[in-house]
Amino acid sequence: MKISASQISTFDDCHRKWWLQSVERLPKEPKGYLIFGTVLHACLQRWCSANGQGRVPDPVPACLTGQKPGDAVEVYPEGWDSTITPNEAGLIRKLLKQAVERGIIERGDGRLLEHEFTVPLIPDVDLTGIIDIFLSHSTPKEIHDNKSFGEGSTRFLKQEDETSPNYIGKDQQVLTYVAAVTDRFMPVVVRHNQFPKFDDPRGVREVHTLVKVSQIQGHWESLQIRAWEMLRTKDIKRWQDVRGPDSIDMCSKYGGCAFRGICGKTETLEGYRNRVLALALDKSVRPNINLTPRKLQKMSIPTTDIFARLRAAKVAASPPPATTPAAPTVPASSPDAPAINGGVAPPENPPVVNAPPWAQATCTACKGTGFATTGRTCPICDLNAKRHKRPTSNQYVVVGSLDEGFKATVRDEYKDELTARGFILEWDSKGTAKVVPDVVVAPTVAVVQEPTPAATPEAPPVEAPPVETKTDGRGRKATGITMLIGCAWMKGPQRPNVTAQELLDRLGKELARDMGAQSYWELDPFKRRDRIRQRADVIAEQLGKTILMVPNLADPDAASLVAALLPHSEIVIEGLR
Repeated sequence: MKISASQISTFDDCHRKWWLQSVERLPKEPKGYLIFGTVLHACLQRWCSANGQGRVPDPVPACLTGQKPGDAVEVYPEGWDSTITPNEAGLIRKLLKQAVERGIIERGDGRLLEHEFTVPLIPDVDLTGIIDIFLSHSTPKEIHDNKSFGEGSTRFLKQEDETSPNYIGKDQQVLTYVAAVTDRFMPVVVRHNQFPKFDDPRGVREVHTLVKVSQIQGHWESLQIRAWEMLRTKDIKRWQDVRGPDSIDMCSKYGGCAFRGICGKTETLEGYRNRVLALALDKSVRPNINLTPRKLQKMSIPTTDIFARLRAAKVAASPPPATTPAAPTVPASSPDAPAINGGVAPPENPPVVNAPPWAQATCTACKGTGFATTGRTCPICDLNAKRHKRPTSNQYVVVGSLDEGFKATVRDEYKDELTARGFILEWDSKGTAKVVPDVVVAPTVAVVQEPTPAATPEAPPVEAPPVETKTDGRGRKATGITMLIGCAWMKGPQRPNVTAQELLDRLGKELARDMGAQSYWELDPFKRRDRIRQRADVIAEQLGKTILMVPNLADPDAASLVAALLPHSEIVIEGLR
C-alpha cells in the first residue's frame, strides 16, 4: 500500500472519508479552484527550470518538453491558459512577476523541482509524495511548498508564530516531507510560498521556520503508528463498519465533505459515482473570477449593530417619548383559502423567484434559493421539503455552480412518482421566474378588539389581571432562544436559525469595529469574550426565537458565547454520545 501526506491528513480527519477515497476509490468532485493552483504550479516550475540566464538547459526537463536547449524559456507557452479564465491568467502573470521581484522564487543549481519520492515506512506500506522545491545540497536543507489560497481561507494560512495553532512547524504535510527525504538527524528549513487568488494588498508572501531534529524523529514515529492503523482499516469490507469523524466539524471542513450524503444514507455509492460523472462531463465554461474583495455578508437574522446602539444610548440625553402606533387590522384567512401545506394559506403576495422544487421561500438560511453559500443544496430546505411531502434535492441530479447557475434533472427511480404528483422533472436556474407557494408559516391574524369605554367618575377603574411572565427560573425573562448543542434541528416550529460560528463571525465584525481592530481575531481573547458576555442580554434580545446551533464546545469562543446566552435561552438541548 502507498500513502501520501494528503492521505494521512484525510485519515486524521475521518477514517471513513479516507476509506471511501483510497480503498473504495470513489472519484473526487471537480473543483474549479484546484485548476488555478495546478496551472500556477506549472508556470512556477517552468520559470524555475531555466538556467541562470533564463534559457532552456540541456538536457531539457520534462516541464519544458518541446522547447530547444539554449532558447529563452517560454513560461507561458501556447495553450497554457486554456483551462482557466482570463482574469485567472492575468492574476497568475502578476503573481509570478511579484514573486520573482521579491526573491520568493529563484533559479539556481541544486534545486529539485516537483521532486517525487517513495520511501518504505513500515512493512507493506510505502510513503510517497511530490515536493515543489527541494534544496538538497544547501546547509541546512530546505523544502519549499507553493500554496494558492482564496479570500475566505486567509485565517488558515500557516504562520511563523510558534504559539499559533497555524504554526508552519506543526504542519503535517511539510513535516512528512522532511521526515521522508532527509536522514532525520539534521534540522531542516521549511517554507510556504503563499499566492493569493484575489486582489490582496499584501500580494505574494512567504513564511518559514527551522524544524528541529526532535520534531522530525517524533513525526516519523507517529507516521509509522498511523500507517499500521491505516493498514488495518484498509481490510474493512463495508464503509458502514469504518469509524467516522471524532467531531462533526470535520463534515463541514473545507466547504463540506463530498461523502456526507453517503454517511447520511441519502445517497448510494453508485449514485455518488453517477453524480460526479455527470459533473465531470459538464463542459460548460467556468465563469470569470471577480478579483475585487468580497463585501461583508449581512446577517441572516434581523439585527442591528448592538455596540453602535449602546454608543448611541450613551450620547442621547434622554430617550424619546414612547409612542404606540395603531396596530393594522389584518382580515382573518378565509375558510375558502387554498389548501397548501396542510391547509395553511399562502401570503397575499408570495415571493416570485425561479426556485428549485425543494426550495422553501421562507428559509432564512438560503433566502429561498435552495442553495447554501458553499454551492451545495440547502439542508434546511431539504428537511422541510421532506416534512411537507415535497421533492428533496436528493431526488434530482444537480449540476452547476453559484456563478454559472444550476440545473436539476430528476433521477430515473423517482420520475414516475414525481410525475404522478405533478412536480417538475427538470429545472434550470436561468429559466422563467415562477411563484413559489411553499410557505409553511401561517399568516399573522390580528384580533380587532372593541375599544374600552372610558371610566366614569362614579365607577372605580377596573384593574387588568396580572400577566404571567415566563422566566428562566432565576427571575430573568426568557427571550425565546432555542439552543442546540451537539445536535441538529429536525422538526418543529418554523424559526430562523444560525450557527454559533456564524453568529460569532458577524458579532465579531461589529466588536472589532467598536474596539478599533481589523478583525475579531486580532483582539485579546479574554477581552473579546468578556465584551460578548457583557452584551449577552442585548444579543439575546436581537436573536428572539432564533434557533442557535452549536456543533460542539471545542472552540473557547463558542463555549464562552454559549455560557453567556444560556441564562437567556428558553429551550436548551444537548446531544449526548
